[in-house]
Amino acid sequence: MSDKFNWIGRKGDTVTLKALREFPFNTIAKNPGKAAVLDVETTGLSSETDQIIEIGVIIFEYDKDTKKITRILEEISELQESISPLRQKIIDITGITDDDLKGQTIDWNLFEEKMKGVEFIIAHNAAFDRGFMDQVSQFCREAKWCCSLNDILWADNGYPILKLDTLAIYHGFFNDNAHRASDDCKALLYLLTFNDYMSEMIKASESTNHLVFAKGTKFSTKLTFNDMEYKWSANPKLWYKLYRDKDDAEEGKDKLIKNVYDNKINLNNCDIVKVPPVYRYKSIDIILKGDPMLKESSAYKFSRELILTASNLNHDTKDLLKERGYFYSPTSKASFCYINEADLEEEKNWLKENVYRGSFKGKVIKNPHNSK
Repeated sequence: MSDKFNWIGRKGDTVTLKALREFPFNTIAKNPGKAAVLDVETTGLSSETDQIIEIGVIIFEYDKDTKKITRILEEISELQESISPLRQKIIDITGITDDDLKGQTIDWNLFEEKMKGVEFIIAHNAAFDRGFMDQVSQFCREAKWCCSLNDILWADNGYPILKLDTLAIYHGFFNDNAHRASDDCKALLYLLTFNDYMSEMIKASESTNHLVFAKGTKFSTKLTFNDMEYKWSANPKLWYKLYRDKDDAEEGKDKLIKNVYDNKINLNNCDIVKVPPVYRYKSIDIILKGDPMLKESSAYKFSRELILTASNLNHDTKDLLKERGYFYSPTSKASFCYINEADLEEEKNWLKENVYRGSFKGKVIKNPHNSK
């Protein structure tokens, strides 16, 4: 373990931890800035097929001169009813049940209003949270995002485990309700009061990253990419790595050309793409297209008022629904479509006749992506 590693509250074989109950700051900044920490709990890992069931946000003030957090300005904590029953794994992780969510709706219009003036958003694993939030929030799609998991040089300070609850313990405190959105926000905000972490977030919010991508490679090169800490993207199919510094990105690209492509390369297969602040932690396909807006399929979901789900399906009915334009969620084992209220009865009748062979057994809820 690094000599820089400092486990706050540890003396010999004993560790003393304090419960996070209140924040040690409440002053007015002389040169105020405004930022937010954000966390979501979801029904699964895919922002295309899963949904947000809880959002937590703490909007706070910081001093641009001292780079210190000064006070909390606003808190948001809301639940959203799921379109299908929660899997037991999600219940076990979050402690959220279907009964907790029944009848609950996140007010996205109010969210957009409260986020006005926020200069950047911080999340612990921002790529995950942004993937979901970009689907439902215009503000988030256009915002600068920072990642407390990746933008703070934890390894340089000797921290071996980067989970939020573990980092909290290393810094002498614990969170009573880890994996609940609002409580994780509180833990993250308090963590940012230590050392120069907030300063690193401010710097990251203005930084431009450089993405090196490689495609059209042989399967035998997989170990080379793994050794160089590249990640695999299934859509589009390529290897990629984000660099903070342009010179490091150039060096990384040169290594790929030498070790993967045998010095035979064209820019369509391997190149460097600038990732400006508003693009950081967006999906790889959007970064490569240079388009900050969502894909057409996502725009479609914003325009419909309701979500209609169909579950307890066999293989044939799943294929039938797919042909009709339904999406399938493997986590909830249900097919669903986005639909306007004027078309609902006609679609329910079609399901009765072609899927359920009798009475309608699906479910209809308000579309949380539609903010009208």
